[in-house]
Amino acid sequence: MLWSVDELAAATSGELSGHTIAGCFGISIDSRTLSAGDLFIALRGDPGPRFRTSSRSDRDGHDFLSAARNAGAALAMVDREMPGVDLPILRVADTLDGLWALGRYRRQKLGG
Repeated sequence: MLWSVDELAAATSGELSGHTIAGCFGISIDSRTLSAGDLFIALRGDPGPRFRTSSRSDRDGHDFLSAARNAGAALAMVDREMPGVDLPILRVADTLDGLWALGRYRRQKLGG
């Protein structure tokens, strides 16, 4: 297991809801390439000036939670209320910040 749910919540200051799971085996931001057991991070298309990318998109990962569930996601990181989603949820203030927080947390744990 790559991340326990306790580590995910601690790293992101997120709030867990939904049915209980132990954790996840990987992380994905794309429901098309997600592997069963992964955490799906629902990023919004245009992250704004904090993040440079060569492509811009108006897509919102929150619109792909059903696809992520169908692909076998263990849980999803979201930054807004998502009623009716049959998937454990890790709710954070901002999903891009949550992704960065996971990276910082893991680097600290590895001594980097």
